[in-house]
Amino acid sequence: MSIRQKDKLIIERFGEDFLVGRELYFKTKEQIDTAFDEFYQSQSYKDAQNTVATLNEKLLTCSNAEKEQVEEDIKKALSKIETLNVTIKNRTQKLREE
Repeated sequence: MSIRQKDKLIIERFGEDFLVGRELYFKTKEQIDTAFDEFYQSQSYKDAQNTVATLNEKLLTCSNAEKEQVEEDIKKALSKIETLNVTIKNRTQKLREE
């Protein structure tokens, strides 16, 4: 069955609005995916991830006296990443609701 035949069958069963909705869905999904990809590739997000990685490595080699401070710094760094994740979800909320 060709794509035209499938589309014709869909139109017969669900109406032309289905194809319009399907097209809108794919365009919206692409916008959302692009927004997330760009956000996760941004320098601020990469810096936040690198900070956590660096602190995790430091935790493995630091003295017991430093350990508590490094753990606190890791919590702060993870909190920043969590805030960034909420930010992108908020930015794309309207599109995701569509």
